[in-house]
Amino acid sequence: MPDYTRIDLVVGCRRLFLRGWHPANIDPLAQKHFVNVEIWVRYLHSSAASDELCDVLDYNVMRDALLAAGTPDSQAFIECALDELMRSPIEVARVEIIDDAVGVKFRGVRYKDDSNHGD
Repeated sequence: MPDYTRIDLVVGCRRLFLRGWHPANIDPLAQKHFVNVEIWVRYLHSSAASDELCDVLDYNVMRDALLAAGTPDSQAFIECALDELMRSPIEVARVEIIDDAVGVKFRGVRYKDDSNHGD
């Protein structure tokens, strides 16, 4: 989980999230899985004069990273999604696959300053 005690993240970043995502063309077996994404973007990388999301970061960055990662059914999906997300000006990214029956199935966190800082 991101280190919410890091004052530089709490004060210097916007936290954006996408909850309950699944691909539109998902197979029936995977329909019980959904994906949550959380990213932290420095205000420095935001041209926002207001709090409009489109001024902060193109919201499609999260969706496109998930689509590029493939089917949300493994830790490999998490790693691929994190790789894609960290190509953008993101300080911290967190991705998790949730199974309706068992809860969190796979989870990963990536920090810009340390790509191996895990969860």
